[in-house]
Amino acid sequence: MQDLNILFTCIGRRVSLLNSFRHAAEDLKTKIHLLGTDTTALSSALQLCDEGFLVKPVAHAVYIKQLLEIVNPEPAPWAYFGRSVVALGNRIVVGAPQAAIVATGGSTPEDCYRSLADIALSWDKVSVMLSDERCVPPTHEASNEGLLRRSLATGRAVNAKIVSIYEPALPLEEQCGAVIQKLNRLPSPFSISLLGMGADGHFASLFADCDQLEEGLDPDGGLRCMLVRTAASPHPRITLTMAALLQSDEVLLFFFGDTKRKIYELARLPGSRLPVSQLLHQQHTPVHVIWAQ
Repeated sequence: MQDLNILFTCIGRRVSLLNSFRHAAEDLKTKIHLLGTDTTALSSALQLCDEGFLVKPVAHAVYIKQLLEIVNPEPAPWAYFGRSVVALGNRIVVGAPQAAIVATGGSTPEDCYRSLADIALSWDKVSVMLSDERCVPPTHEASNEGLLRRSLATGRAVNAKIVSIYEPALPLEEQCGAVIQKLNRLPSPFSISLLGMGADGHFASLFADCDQLEEGLDPDGGLRCMLVRTAASPHPRITLTMAALLQSDEVLLFFFGDTKRKIYELARLPGSRLPVSQLLHQQHTPVHVIWAQ
């Protein structure tokens, strides 16, 4: 018998059902791959599926579209992202009474944050700090905080605490000191650091041409925040360093498209000079990679 992929919708607490299918597959000497969907990351059976997907409620207009994207050989990027944050919800709610996560800006994550905002977490317990920010007010079109407030701090996540990394009222030389004070008040370690990757191999705002790059990429360094000027941006930037980002239970690096996949493969090579290579080769914190076309 050929291998089987089986999708369970609204999987909820049907742990015994999953176990029955697995036992039957063993008896038939058949390999099966169990996929499940639910609207909440707290679903006990969803945690036990080989792949779990967070979807809208059954009556929602996009529900069928989401199911079709799951069974399609090339599911939408949100599906790859959603399956990887299922465990995040359980860890935040069951673990410490307060939690903090790192979120990235850039062009990739907006749709992913919209799907994350629909997860049924105790969002009022969650603080969200950006990995980096352009030195512009949140109302500016280039602001990562503005993107985060439009896409993540909505729906079920409306009560999440967005921690500003840039304070327009402060001079540039005082920005990093203010960030450090905020870091010290957040729960530690971060539950997860969500990071993107640029087509030039940067992550956060750790660009190859920025000053103090070596310090910024030192996983054991004492520097936790730095001001960045790069030819890639007309605005000065503030970024958490790798040492600060690695103070996390795990790092989720996600990027889409063939161009970035090629950069990622180059970064995996020993001796690569790309900034993200240092993240991939460090041994302090596990890094999980999500890629989709």
